[in-house]
Amino acid sequence: MLRATDLRFRYQEGGPWIVDGASLGVDAGETVAIMGPSGSGKTTLLHLLCGLLAPAEGEVLLAGEPISRMPDGKRSRIRLERFGFVFQFGELVPELTVLENVALPLMLAGSPRGRAEERARAQLELLEIGRYAGRRVGEISGGEAQRVAIARALVHEPHIVLADEPTGALDHDTSELVVGALVDPAVRRGAALVVATHDSLVADATDRVLILTDGILKQR
Repeated sequence: MLRATDLRFRYQEGGPWIVDGASLGVDAGETVAIMGPSGSGKTTLLHLLCGLLAPAEGEVLLAGEPISRMPDGKRSRIRLERFGFVFQFGELVPELTVLENVALPLMLAGSPRGRAEERARAQLELLEIGRYAGRRVGEISGGEAQRVAIARALVHEPHIVLADEPTGALDHDTSELVVGALVDPAVRRGAALVVATHDSLVADATDRVLILTDGILKQR
């Protein structure tokens, strides 16, 4: 589903390589954790995998298509339609209700509001948080907000889900709930999941764990 080969990236000419020869392959329905300390380049690698950043060397393929060579507009469309994203702090829109937040990716892709909210409500029910549909983000807990973010990432049935420290701001018990809400639905949908984390609870829930060291991915 997703293949990255010999990726190299640095933020400025002559600067250190943040990613230095990393390679990764993830199949449909497979879950992979990328571990490493803060500042090791995990987030940069995720941005390379979805085309937010272009590698200086190497290539990223999504279902055989070279993302890194596509025009910006096409990459943006692919991110909208084929990727789902979960961030450490959720990145929900506080002015919108929970239901509107989850429906947002569908409406941005052109789905009518009524249809988008119908699918969003169904996704919230699957994650057992449908009762929060009418609330604002500030009216729910951090763990509930993170499950809303997961619902938003999954609602358009993406091929790839990328999660960046999804439990980084949560306590242990809440993290367990969030991990289950992220990993199990992604696998059931047949999506590939790549999660950057320093949390062993998250890593242990995935099929495979890679360590990012000196810009290179290695098996744990």
